[in-house]
Amino acid sequence: MTTRTDSTPTPSAVERLAAAMGWDSVPELTPEQKAGFDAEQRRVDEETARFWARRSQVA
Repeated sequence: MTTRTDSTPTPSAVERLAAAMGWDSVPELTPEQKAGFDAEQRRVDEETARFWARRSQVA
C-alpha cells in the first residue's frame, strides 16, 4: 500500500468502482430497481442470520 504525500483528494469508492469498470460514471438505479435490490438484500441478510443461528445451536 502506498502513502499519499500530495494534497490530491483520494477517490471515493464510487469513483474507484467506475474507474475499475471503465465507466464514465456509476449508473443510477431507478426507484423500482433500488426497491428490488433492497428487498433482495433483506432476504439474503435474513437467510444469513438463520444460517448462523442454526450453526451456533450445533456448536
